[in-house]
Amino acid sequence: MRPFLYTMKIIKYLLIALICFYSCDDDREDNVNESYEDCYGTLDGIAFIDDCGVCASGLTGHVKNSDMDCANECGGIKYLNGCGDCVSEDIDTCTVDCNGDAIQEDCSIQTIAGCAIYDDCGECSLGGSGHGYNEDADCFSVCYGAAVTDVCGNCDYYVDGECEESCKDCFGVCGGDAEYDECGICDGEGIPDGICDCNGNIDADNDGICDYNDDCEGEYDYCGICEGDGSWDNIECEDECFSETPQSTMDEIDCAPNGFLYTVNQVNPAGYYFHTVTINNIPIENNDWVGAFNGDVCYGAIEWDPDNCTGENCLVSVEYMIGTPTFKIYDFSEKKYYFAEPSSNHAWVMGELFIIDNLNATVQ
Repeated sequence: MRPFLYTMKIIKYLLIALICFYSCDDDREDNVNESYEDCYGTLDGIAFIDDCGVCASGLTGHVKNSDMDCANECGGIKYLNGCGDCVSEDIDTCTVDCNGDAIQEDCSIQTIAGCAIYDDCGECSLGGSGHGYNEDADCFSVCYGAAVTDVCGNCDYYVDGECEESCKDCFGVCGGDAEYDECGICDGEGIPDGICDCNGNIDADNDGICDYNDDCEGEYDYCGICEGDGSWDNIECEDECFSETPQSTMDEIDCAPNGFLYTVNQVNPAGYYFHTVTINNIPIENNDWVGAFNGDVCYGAIEWDPDNCTGENCLVSVEYMIGTPTFKIYDFSEKKYYFAEPSSNHAWVMGELFIIDNLNATVQ
């Protein structure tokens, strides 16, 4: 009976071993394709911790074990002198450098004879040796390594003799500097002055807005009037950007923003009620204005004052016109006019009343 139990135990342990082997093997295969950061923080880099606990190689600029002196002590003070002895400065009696030249007292200029020293790769460098310090280390700081820095500043960019895609310019030239311009043209000149987009549309006033979408082909004056002269000759109005309207009477002077002047017709107007008026979805202030237009001609305007409106809606009376009015908001504090979009559009109908939830101007 006992031999049978012993055999079963062996089989049990073998099964456990096999399960562990294959599961561990699967884990190893899964880890092969996972990205990692080396000790320098480079993704899939090759830097590692050397024998002195310092992150070396890769993109660190640090040669492996370069903090170890000739006695293999990390942070040690011993060095290999010109006589081939591993010594500290207090017992160094050698009078020549590693290149065989008499040692100089002043080596502030490291390339003069007598100032040669061993570099991190163990080569006699500087002084009169003609050998640059660590010149045998490649761009990954590996002594006698084969990695080279490409014209893009990348280390070892060649893969099987081919230039990496990241090092090519838009013409496919390895290390080239040609780039796509804003119109997607390789090494193009971009959008020239007087042109507003990549389709060649004109921008006559060179303000960055295409003429077909520019409400002012010129400059706004102080009062927000396109090509206005900014003059103030309406002494009856307190604000220099307001003018007396045709609605003024002998008994009362009526003033409105210069861009919101209109003439009253004998035909019954249409009424456009707005529940809210906003600029960038922020309610306008009481001294701001709302105007109705057909093209560039104003057909009605009011100073915004919800306290004096009908219920919760403020009325803009629009005089006789053909078509659907557009609207502008005059920001009194900024002295600027903004095109505004109503939440719903309604063609003008004599005597008709329209209730619109919101009028909003989007300002960049």
